[in-house]
Amino acid sequence: MVAPFSSDALPSLPKPSLDPSINDIQERIDTQALIDATHSVVTSKQFAANVETIGTHLGDLWLSPYGDTVSPQQAVVMYLGLDPAFTGVPSTLVWGTTEQTGPRERATREATIELSRAKLRQWRSGSVLRKSCAINTLAHEISHAIPQSQNGYSYQFTDRGRPWATFWGRPLVSYTMGTVAQCTYLQSKKHRAAQTFASCVERWGTSHFNSAGCDDE
Repeated sequence: MVAPFSSDALPSLPKPSLDPSINDIQERIDTQALIDATHSVVTSKQFAANVETIGTHLGDLWLSPYGDTVSPQQAVVMYLGLDPAFTGVPSTLVWGTTEQTGPRERATREATIELSRAKLRQWRSGSVLRKSCAINTLAHEISHAIPQSQNGYSYQFTDRGRPWATFWGRPLVSYTMGTVAQCTYLQSKKHRAAQTFASCVERWGTSHFNSAGCDDE
């Protein structure tokens, strides 16, 4: 059972930490800026409101391509840790060659979020649209640092078998959170891509990420 959603509740979603092995000063500054911007977006009241609003179009969200479903309000409660039973584990952002999140050490219940350097280049660009794509990816990966229970670390939200979700038209929590974060960021920048929020969400996808559009600007 998930606690009911309350717009007055304070999110307890842990902010990812900076990889201590990053030695380049500018890279540390830029990485921290991406972390701060993403965390600021997903913990904002506007983000929660947008998830709730887009739920009227999407209906229930899938925990995995084959799993159970939750309402958009329940998804927000779980993602943001508004229910203590679903508090995310501490995570560290590292730069690598792909996008993935997994347990750092099962005993300590910590996660490692790996992003490809293509996301760093997007964030460093002067394009609001490209920056929003980096936010989408990090917000999506953060969803994989939320455990099923406080006694272990296994994903609450998964996308293994993702092509089937796309085929069946099933909106996944992980991709929906990423896309709503992206569109909320674009909305805050008054970008034309978010003039109609539902169209923005449809453009970037909720069962996969339409990343090909990141270079349209």
